[in-house]
Amino acid sequence: MTGKSGGVSISLMLDGLTLAVLIGMISEMVPVYRVPKLKPVNALRYE
Repeated sequence: MTGKSGGVSISLMLDGLTLAVLIGMISEMVPVYRVPKLKPVNALRYE
């Protein structure tokens, strides 16, 4: 044994959380920019 605990470091957890937040924000931007281009009748049709 080398003495390492084998756990996940804090910086790795923060990197993963940051990546997840960025992916979530980017995926939410598509509907935000697409919806204003639709007519209200067409937007409600797909609800």
